[in-house]
Amino acid sequence: MIVSIIGSILLAIAAVLYAALIFGAPFGEFAMGGRNKVLGGKEKATALFALLVQLFGIVVILRGSGIMV
Repeated sequence: MIVSIIGSILLAIAAVLYAALIFGAPFGEFAMGGRNKVLGGKEKATALFALLVQLFGIVVILRGSGIMV
């Protein structure tokens, strides 16, 4: 149970980073190879997909451990 909580927290931190990137925060050097400081259109779409995958991962982890019903 502790491992699933830690894993969910780590995924949530990554999800917050990608959400910030989608809204134009200059953290692009920490994600997606660091090519752009602020993401462009295609990179924002990719970041949105990554955000959705991370949120889905959080749900899978929490449901698998029985924390979320």
